[in-house]
Amino acid sequence: MADIRARIVFNQGHSTVSCVVRTMSNDGALLHVRSVFGIPSAFRLVLSEDTHRPCWVVRRTTKEIAVAFTDMEPVVEAIGR
Repeated sequence: MADIRARIVFNQGHSTVSCVVRTMSNDGALLHVRSVFGIPSAFRLVLSEDTHRPCWVVRRTTKEIAVAFTDMEPVVEAIGR
């Protein structure tokens, strides 16, 4: 799979972070970002205009985030960061 440019969207759609999807499966993805600082534990991954995936962070390093896809929309205020 070639790298895919995507966006991490949170804060009720008011905040976005550009990312690159390094690998992806039906269950989750590995995202490369400039910095993980400020990215919450739950967010929407926007792959295209029509493709949005709710995510939970399962692991993070300084520049990568491993996420699991979920069927529930993330509510950061309810789960904290």
